[in-house]
Amino acid sequence: MADLLYKLQVPIIRMLSPRKIFSKNCTELSQWFADAKGTSLRTVKIPAWIKKSFVCKEQKIAGCNCPIIEPRTGYKPGAPAVLFIHGGGFLIEAAPVHWIAAATIVRKTGAQLWFCSYPQLPEATFYESTDAVLVCYYAMKAHFASVGLSDTPIVFVGDSAGAYLAITATRSLIAAKQGANQGLQQGETQGEDQGVAQGEAQDVDQGVAQGVDQCESAGHDVNLTTEANIANTTDIPAVTDIPDRLILISPPTCIVNNPLVKEQMLAIAPRDLMIPISLLDTLQKMMAAQDTRDDFFLMPLEGSCKGFPPTAVYCGSEEIFYPLMPDFIKQLRAANALIGFYPGNGLCHIYPYVPSSLDCRRALLHICKLISETTCSVPKA
Repeated sequence: MADLLYKLQVPIIRMLSPRKIFSKNCTELSQWFADAKGTSLRTVKIPAWIKKSFVCKEQKIAGCNCPIIEPRTGYKPGAPAVLFIHGGGFLIEAAPVHWIAAATIVRKTGAQLWFCSYPQLPEATFYESTDAVLVCYYAMKAHFASVGLSDTPIVFVGDSAGAYLAITATRSLIAAKQGANQGLQQGETQGEDQGVAQGEAQDVDQGVAQGVDQCESAGHDVNLTTEANIANTTDIPAVTDIPDRLILISPPTCIVNNPLVKEQMLAIAPRDLMIPISLLDTLQKMMAAQDTRDDFFLMPLEGSCKGFPPTAVYCGSEEIFYPLMPDFIKQLRAANALIGFYPGNGLCHIYPYVPSSLDCRRALLHICKLISETTCSVPKA
């Protein structure tokens, strides 16, 4: 059960949550986007208190602001790195709770945290949002390779829409890795006749291309990194590396209006403090893709978790995505990728990020513990 502090905060959470924004229909959202208030909520701004408390490096990646946050004493080699992918219904930028969570992670783990921004709907598609996350990840890999720290463990931490993007980005990387491995095997065979070195080099490149083709055949454009996409980098990392750990908070494993699962979500919708069920219908109408029922980029629940790194999942029992967790957890367990499922009994959407609640604070500190324990456990291609 939720602690007393949380129960006292429930009216405040409901009042301050973006629920009113998420309840708008497409026409209302279009008008809201054009308003000054809407524009301000779609702009990344590092809070002054973050700049004062940490070392902050502002940068643009793929046209998006993706600042780096480090401890005041500087990043120590050997500490993990975090790609922090915030939520916001694919409609708005980071909220104060995201900056508080990011600050806690850096303070407790000593991690170098890359605060990932990405293009929002309706200007961008889900595919383009996923591409932005991938390019930010490539930039991280290139940065650590350039300073001789290629083995730095990288953790994806995503909440809500950010958790969705962590899933789709990971699936994209896994598809590319599978293609590269197939290319390497072909290269070894051809190398017996044509020269091992030449065969491996040629066919690894072909394998990477094949992996990219697999992603594109699913309707996703894997935007291979170029200097135009990554600021201040020259080395382009392989697209086959996957993150060393995933931490998913309230992942929307069903983002489209699927009648097979909507009944379960409707039952819990009246108790959800943040996400109205109507948001799913609105997002579906704003999608650029037409047929999405079998597209694993737009319906993560329909995809496989095979090849996933160790993954931890947090979800409150009082949110519309909670009924979808059993099937998702089953997939992770079948792929031998589940660290644990940590339900928030009586708690809301993205509950580890709710401030001033003992139960929520414990969950965030547990996330910090998982980040600190992360090593390069995933074999690299």
